[in-house]
Amino acid sequence: MDDPTVPVRQPGGGALPVVMRCGEAGCDAQPVEACAYVDSRGNACRTHWCEEHGSEVSGRRYCRRHAGTVAALGSKANNPRALPDVGHRGASLVRWVYRDLDPALTIILEKVSLANEHLLRDTEVAVGRAADGSRCWEMSWKLASPSGVRMRITLMVEEKDDSVVFVRMGDNVLASGVPPWIEARRSGQTLTEDEDREQRRSFYAFLEQYLTEAVSQ
Repeated sequence: MDDPTVPVRQPGGGALPVVMRCGEAGCDAQPVEACAYVDSRGNACRTHWCEEHGSEVSGRRYCRRHAGTVAALGSKANNPRALPDVGHRGASLVRWVYRDLDPALTIILEKVSLANEHLLRDTEVAVGRAADGSRCWEMSWKLASPSGVRMRITLMVEEKDDSVVFVRMGDNVLASGVPPWIEARRSGQTLTEDEDREQRRSFYAFLEQYLTEAVSQ
């Protein structure tokens, strides 16, 4: 990718990069401003985007990835400890898979719910702790009654690997996998719309199978 910046010599002899165009590949538009994302370690995104390719969340502009992260965390985005590292897709990936899996899992859980139970859904990604003490990002479905939560199914992405989605029932991992769109990007594959659709269908069918069997037991 061409470098969208040019060095400008400063009075002290240093060079301050000046952004000349949007960070989107093939876009020569002048950027509006830098992505506002700063992670929990104080590292800034430092990408610049035009009006079309940037995104605004709660009055601040972000690149697409970090707009997805901030939107996924919701009110928790105000807590620096909840923010993934600049290059980490964990929060937005959990939200994406949760949203796509929700219709099927709603049907699965409603079939086994008891008369006094109702289904609770998370609306925001939460930050938790993995078994090794590192952070993870997660969203859950819960079957609950006045006496408490009987069943909890959680999607989780750990800090150490932002490409693997774990599915847990309670504290037990039922399944894990790398979503096909991430695998394709890693391997440099260019998929047709039909190929992408079929791979996504197979991925969610894989998760639904494990969840159906686990819930029925």
